[in-house]
Amino acid sequence: MRLDNFLITLQNDPNSTGYVINYGSKREVSRREKLFRTHFRDRNFQTDRIVFVNGGIEKRIRTRLWIVPAGADPSEIN
Repeated sequence: MRLDNFLITLQNDPNSTGYVINYGSKREVSRREKLFRTHFRDRNFQTDRIVFVNGGIEKRIRTRLWIVPAGADPSEIN
């Protein structure tokens, strides 16, 4: 449901960019990114407006979703 709301918000603001930041082991992050890309593709959403970021190693996998408006500096997110 969170991912669908994320996509809806991006769709409603065509100039914004979505950031998906995954934390965990390299393997878990890779697996989660693949899962998300499949979900987005199944929803017929072009992933060219979504940036995937490896947030670093953590003991447990977690994900943060950010929507950055056009012209905003995304360097503050993590």
